[in-house]
Amino acid sequence: MNGRVRTNFERFLECSSPRVPIQFYTQARGSSSSSPIALGAIEEEEVRKPRIVLNDIWSACKNWSTVGLEVPLSLENFDSDVKQYYNPSLSAIQIFTIKPFSDDSRSSAIGIDGTETGSAITDSDSNGKLQCLDAGDLDYLYFQYNEVERPFDRFPLTFKMADLAEEHTGLSSLTSSDLSPNSWISIAWYPIYPIPPVIGVDGISAAFLTYHLLKPNFPETIGKDDKGNEQGESSTPEVLLPPFGAMTYKAFGNLWMMPGTSDYQNREMNEESADSWLRKRGFSHSDFNFFMSRKFYGGPY
Repeated sequence: MNGRVRTNFERFLECSSPRVPIQFYTQARGSSSSSPIALGAIEEEEVRKPRIVLNDIWSACKNWSTVGLEVPLSLENFDSDVKQYYNPSLSAIQIFTIKPFSDDSRSSAIGIDGTETGSAITDSDSNGKLQCLDAGDLDYLYFQYNEVERPFDRFPLTFKMADLAEEHTGLSSLTSSDLSPNSWISIAWYPIYPIPPVIGVDGISAAFLTYHLLKPNFPETIGKDDKGNEQGESSTPEVLLPPFGAMTYKAFGNLWMMPGTSDYQNREMNEESADSWLRKRGFSHSDFNFFMSRKFYGGPY
C-alpha cells in the first residue's frame, strides 16, 4: 500500500485471502505423468512444479470456520482498532478439470439451484466436455454448487466442504494441476460479533461476497514470504488466494467508504469483475443477485 494506512475495505480483502501450503511434484520433460517429491529434491531429467490440493484450501479456512475471520477495523471515536469477526460459508463454486474426472458411477453434480442434478460430469457431449470458456480450451465440469439457504442457516465453509466431499471425493483430492483456470469459489462473509462491542455505527453489520480462483498464479520465487524475505528451511511455502472480485451488503458510511481514498472505485471494480466473471460463465449466482438487488437499499435478507 506504499506505506499509507490501509482502509477497512482493503483490510477485509487482505484478511479474507486464504493462505494455502504449496506442494511440489516432478514431471518428466515432455511427459504429463507426475509424482510428489520432498521439498528441495530435484532430479536431473525432471521438472519440479508447484501445486495446491483442494483439501488444503478448506483446511486453511478451518480456524475462520470455527471462531470467525478476524478483521481489524478503524472506527471513529475508538482509540484502537475494533476486531470484527465474520463467519465464512460456501456461496457458490464451479470446478472444471482439464481431463474427465468422476468419483464413481453413482456420483452426481450439485446444480446451480443447490439441488443434485445429473451425473458428475454434465456436458454438451458424451465425453463431458464443456463449451470453450477461455483461450480456446475445452473444460470438463466436475462439480458446481449455488447456495440458496439463508445465511445463518448455513454450515461454516470448512465443514460444508467436508460434508460435500464425503460423496464428491475430488473436492478433497483434486489439485491445482488437475484444474482448469476457470475453476472458482465464492465465499459469503456475514458478521458475528465485534470486540469490543460496537453499537450504532453505520456499516458495522456489513456482509461480503468474495470470489477466488482455485488454480493460483504461483510466485516466481517460491520460498519467500510476502515481503520477499527468505523463509526458514523448515517452513512450507504458501500461496495466497486473494479475491479477484467482491460484493458488499450494508457497507454504509465512512467505515467502508473512507473519504479521500479509492474505496468507491475499488468497490466498483470488484463488483464489475465478479459480474463479468459470472456472465461469461452463464452462472446465475443467488447471493450475487441478492446483493445487487439490495445494493442501494440494504434491505433485510
